[in-house]
Amino acid sequence: MKLDRQLWFLAIGFIFFLTFPNGIIISDEYSYLTLGMKISEHLGFVHDYDFKGLDIYYQKYSIGYPFLLSIFSLLGAKVSFLANITMLFLSVGFLSGICKKIGIHSYWAYALMFFMPVVFSSRVLLSEMSALFLVILFLWAFFAEESVRSYFLLGFICFVSFWFREGTIVLLFPLLLYRALTCMRLLMPMVLGLIVGLCPMILQFSFYGVLELRNTGVNFGFDKLLSNLALVLYVGLLVFPLGLVYMYRSKLREKNILIVAMGAYTLMQVLYQYNGLELTGIKALISYPRFYVVLAPFFILFYGSSTISISKRVLYIGSIVVFAVFSGGFYFVDLQYEKIRKLVYSNVQDGTLHSNGTINEISKIIFPERGDLSLGMVENVNVKSLNSNDYILDVKRNDSAIWSDNLAPIKEGTLLDSISIMGFLDYRLLKIQ
Repeated sequence: MKLDRQLWFLAIGFIFFLTFPNGIIISDEYSYLTLGMKISEHLGFVHDYDFKGLDIYYQKYSIGYPFLLSIFSLLGAKVSFLANITMLFLSVGFLSGICKKIGIHSYWAYALMFFMPVVFSSRVLLSEMSALFLVILFLWAFFAEESVRSYFLLGFICFVSFWFREGTIVLLFPLLLYRALTCMRLLMPMVLGLIVGLCPMILQFSFYGVLELRNTGVNFGFDKLLSNLALVLYVGLLVFPLGLVYMYRSKLREKNILIVAMGAYTLMQVLYQYNGLELTGIKALISYPRFYVVLAPFFILFYGSSTISISKRVLYIGSIVVFAVFSGGFYFVDLQYEKIRKLVYSNVQDGTLHSNGTINEISKIIFPERGDLSLGMVENVNVKSLNSNDYILDVKRNDSAIWSDNLAPIKEGTLLDSISIMGFLDYRLLKIQ
């Protein structure tokens, strides 16, 4: 590895550890983490964490990413945050190799850091970063010389990606089919790879007891077509600056099939009956683009193979600066949630903590390393039924009408302290007398 790349990895790693995540800021992170720990226990490893009070099966995720976290969590819950930064480093390394294969400068791989959803995904315990790495690894095999190994990898990664993030297979399958049709003599290695890629089904079957995929409760349809299309334009023109423009300016030979694959994936997202703006308001402009993080390597290849000209120094230094700025911003959010964690754990010594919030809210302040806190998950708290030594975490969210209507405020109890986070999330800790 060249010295400049080694220094780049050291700089990114230093920034990450300097702003190391304090805890979770998205409720799904807790589900992934505790599910990963339960998987490692299922395989015979033992954790000293107490999961009482939360039902980790409220969302049954596909087994891939929790299994990855189960490996890192053996060294501690917070060590799990190293999983995604590791995926980021691997992604940059393999993307650099892809750039060389197609004849563009390898330093274009540094451009990954310019995309907010990439930095965001590297800091949270969500499956997008692992999906990004698998997509880049797939593209590495896609652009490699035709061989038994490369075609086996294409089949294997395509199916394995399903077990990390289900929708990724929609992006990769058109590329798989394209390679299958262009070289039929290597079809058998590809089929073998597909079969081996089904092996995670065995682990999923043994863990859940039945072959069951996650039920998100969200369907596909045209109800949110226009609002989702607006978000697609936001992603394609702003999150990936003028990405849609340079997509058509690209001189890459395989451009058309790459666009077809991206179109299939985008269509799936557009028809998905979920719109972040409705649920989390303006915050969705930061969190929603992570669903398109798997398209980042496609846009980078389009940038590098078009008429755009950016020096290595700009990408090299700029990527470090942008990563530092984004990481600092997300670390600030971490610190805000850390305040409410300290508030709860410094006051609630005995008794049970109840909340008017959903599991989405309570899980953000509960971290497995602090599993000694007893929880009473009651969404509609009946204060009269509580003991005199119990506590209530009163949650008020103003980022969308959905949350404002669903979280009825608690009026009874003695106010111990309150904290407001980022102007839209208010926590009050009450004690029943």
